[in-house]
This record gives sequence, C-alpha cells and structure tokens, in this order.
Amino acid sequence: MKRTLCSSLIGMLVLLGTFLLSISNTWAKNASSAPERNTIKVTKKLDLRVQKMEAVKIGTVGTNDKVRITVSVIATTNRMNRVCTGPFKVKVSKDQGGTWRYLAQGGVSNLCVGGPSIGAIKKLTFTDTVPSDMHGAQKYRAEVDYDNRVVETNESNNIGGTRYMRSGFVQFDYIPSN
Repeated sequence: MKRTLCSSLIGMLVLLGTFLLSISNTWAKNASSAPERNTIKVTKKLDLRVQKMEAVKIGTVGTNDKVRITVSVIATTNRMNRVCTGPFKVKVSKDQGGTWRYLAQGGVSNLCVGGPSIGAIKKLTFTDTVPSDMHGAQKYRAEVDYDNRVVETNESNNIGGTRYMRSGFVQFDYIPSN
C-alpha cells in the first residue's frame, strides 16, 4: 500500500510540475511578444521622406482662400522582408516673413514596407486660410519625423515643400533648405 501511495504521489507531482511548466511557458511567450506602449522599434532599415506635397484652394472664407495642404509620406527599404516603423509625427509650417511658423501636425501610428520595390505611402491633410491681401506665394514645408523618434538610413531628406499662389497652385517645386 505504501508503494502504491508513493507512486501515486510521485505521479501527481510530475503531473503538477508539467502543468506549472506549461503555464509558465505560456506566460513567458505572452510577455515577450506583447509590445510595450510608447516604444519605437529602432531598425535603420528604412527611410522616411516627403514624397509629394501640394496646396490647393478648396473654398473661400469671406474674401480669403481656404487651402488644403496634402503631404504624402513614403517609407522605403532595401531589405527583402517586411519592415515597419512608428509612431512618428509630421509637422507643417508656413513661411511668414522669412520665419517658419508652426501650422499643424499629424501622426502616423505605423507604416510598413513590404520589400525594396514596394514603398508604403501615408497621406495627411491639413488646412490653412490665406489672406486676400497676400501678394506672391504662400510657402509651406513639411517635416517628417521632426522629433527624430525613428532612426532611418537617411535622416537628411525629411523635409519637403510647396507653395500656394492665390491664382492656383504649384506642386512640389519648392524645397526649403532649413
């Protein structure tokens, strides 16, 4: 009887040990695969830049022009596998007498690139009111990842620009130097 009781106890301990081991493995897998909040994957495997920027009149406010500014952000990579990044921000500023003034910003939660021949594009849209007494062009610029939260293969190409003329628009012919 002692031998049977001892065998049963050993069997139950082995079963309990196996059960606890499987639970701890499941917890470890879940803990390691769960992304932390507000973290950024630093890869240096991709590049973010302004692919296209345009300013188009979409209406009037009194005698002023209401302008829609569209910024197309592209992510590219030289890797064969899928690469993702984010979050990052895009800031739009406008030139006021030689000084760039903040206009608006938008966020991109993530952007994934499928390979070297496939670029991922995200469009962001902002609005501005251009006064009727403005003469010449209203210049705009967009800065992708302006707070450098994503480490890229090329950090020097994150700015693009355009200008708006009250008689129409000019698409991506103006790239500010700073």
